[in-house]
Amino acid sequence: MQYIDLHVHTAASDGTKTPEETVRYAMDKGLSAIAITDHDTVQGLPGALKEAEKFNFNLIPGIELTADYEGEEIHILGYNIDHTDRNLLESLVSINLEKKERNEKMYAQLNKAGIVITPVLMQIRYPDAIITRGHIADYLVSRGYVEDTQEAFSKFLGKTTPFFVPRDNIPAEFAIRLILQSGGIPVLAHPLLYYDKNSDKLYRMTRSLKSMGLKGIEAIYPSHKGRAEGDMRRLAAHFGLFITGGSDYHGGLKKGLDMGSGYGNLKVPADLLKNLI
Repeated sequence: MQYIDLHVHTAASDGTKTPEETVRYAMDKGLSAIAITDHDTVQGLPGALKEAEKFNFNLIPGIELTADYEGEEIHILGYNIDHTDRNLLESLVSINLEKKERNEKMYAQLNKAGIVITPVLMQIRYPDAIITRGHIADYLVSRGYVEDTQEAFSKFLGKTTPFFVPRDNIPAEFAIRLILQSGGIPVLAHPLLYYDKNSDKLYRMTRSLKSMGLKGIEAIYPSHKGRAEGDMRRLAAHFGLFITGGSDYHGGLKKGLDMGSGYGNLKVPADLLKNLI
């Protein structure tokens, strides 16, 4: 059986491999296809698509949009988007300008705690990336302020820390519409990171997002252990949505997590590609 990975990040957002390296790594892993779904950017797609074409490798152009649903930050994956769509590109400029302003507010907060971090230092270290909290976490590790990225989030970057600055995310309905208008297919990423599987909120959110145009749910995911994956499959079936799956690979950013296999037992069958045509 052939396997795929429909949730992969590159250095264009908060991964550690370049788009080209990411494609080659997927082939080395024996995967038959991957989707590159960088956070709020399509900058990595031209290089990745060019590299995939050289080797006749199946690369799905995608994105992961950060959105707001009733005050909760959620992520909407978009598959087979037109990454040259003018409306999408203009919206991403606005989204990333807001993200840049938020980052600078977080730098100021961290400076008060004695941490030396500035926009210039971050740009030097990550010249081609749209800076995310993942980059900030990596920077804090590299400068010895924390042992690992998990500690960076628990001490400095997480929502419960005094240094956290919330983002003004786009509404979920707008994120879904952006994906649809660019020819893409919107899918709810890792639903159990927002609400417990038994929560009425998860049920209501899924129903609401479907009414906005959602097409699928990411049911196969590294943290969906035990009965969780089955629960997400049933949730999708209840609302007439298809399922997808992916590792949420970030290169070396997430320790122990690998493309295609997650933490060792993730398998996304290639027949799920039929949902993305």
